[in-house]
Amino acid sequence: MFDNTPIRFYHGSMRAIDFRNDCCLILHLTGDVTGMARKKLRGAFVGGGVGSLIGPVHHTAILMDGAATLVAGVFSRDQEKNRASGEYYGVDRYRCYPSVEELVAKERDLDWVSVMSPNNAHRAQIETLVGAGIPVISDKPLTTTLEDARALAEVIHAGNRTFALTHAYTGYPMVRQARDVVASGRLGRVYKVIVDYLQGWLSDFHEVPAGPKMPWRTRRESSGIACTTADIGTHADNLARYVTGFGIRRLAARTNTFLPGNELDDDLTVQVEYAGGAHGVYNASQVATGERNSLSIRVYGDRAGLEWRQEHPNQLVIKERDLSHVVYDSGRSIGSDRDNYRFRLPPGHPEGLIEAFANVYADSLDRIRSGSPGTDVPGVPGIEDGLRGMVFTDLVVRSSASDSSWIEWPVG
Repeated sequence: MFDNTPIRFYHGSMRAIDFRNDCCLILHLTGDVTGMARKKLRGAFVGGGVGSLIGPVHHTAILMDGAATLVAGVFSRDQEKNRASGEYYGVDRYRCYPSVEELVAKERDLDWVSVMSPNNAHRAQIETLVGAGIPVISDKPLTTTLEDARALAEVIHAGNRTFALTHAYTGYPMVRQARDVVASGRLGRVYKVIVDYLQGWLSDFHEVPAGPKMPWRTRRESSGIACTTADIGTHADNLARYVTGFGIRRLAARTNTFLPGNELDDDLTVQVEYAGGAHGVYNASQVATGERNSLSIRVYGDRAGLEWRQEHPNQLVIKERDLSHVVYDSGRSIGSDRDNYRFRLPPGHPEGLIEAFANVYADSLDRIRSGSPGTDVPGVPGIEDGLRGMVFTDLVVRSSASDSSWIEWPVG
């Protein structure tokens, strides 16, 4: 009835517990025994104040493994909201700072800082943090322009400190398994990749005139050259690259602005040709009325196909040529790299976005704790992914402006 596959629960970045069907409990220590009592890493937030969607997601994620704690922050430019946010997160009011500059001047022992402010603030804030020698975990997109992204990438490489980008869908165990399935050759020669990312939340603002009541993502000053392309189009492209490993050779795009008052795009379709010869289609919209967070990827080869849907994240479907479908559930490994997948619960117990964020944090904080030189965290999107996201955004905007002409991906 049951096999003897261990179910591994992660608790802290240094250990895990296996439960087997023969009732044997095994405690794994991945470092020396003293690792059990190591001091928690101490971090700060930039952005993510009270009322934000993403701040509590980050906070819950860093607490999940018991390996880190939030001790300071620049939660908002509004000082009343800044103090209220500190109280919400349990941060002393004297450690809620008005600027990143004051944060790095006063906080001398931070192990990392998470940046989740509006796009137009990213470059200056991250440069200040990297200049102070602090590892950074940042929301995407990296910056508002490709030029800023390239300049920031140089600063990050020169600083030689860990940098992670929270394309958190890469933290889902079944997405990590999908990546291994493609790499194993099980699908055969891949020739088609389709990514859909459909949301409907901007439809709520259909009757709102342009101005401060519109979300900041719709305004050029705070969002940059794109709204939906930068916000979720980059997720679609990152997911495709993460799962397949394919780089884009060229693309042709059409963006639309259906929402009155939106200064930027709220809908896009992109055709891509990959360097290896496969083709792809990315379809993203934030005015897809009635949709919630419908992200999916389908990969088709000459032997089999693959499908994963974010709204049903615990299942990975393999589609065989004989039209049979094999459904793999979270908690069971298709491949052998179980530790990398970071299952947190037994099969039948759903894992969602919080756990995916926690996996990205766990990998990043493990890297920071190790003290290893270099910016990259293995298996986690980093500065090169952020730079590619800005190249993607720039090419989409340029292609659409030139009647959806094909544009080559820049070399180097």
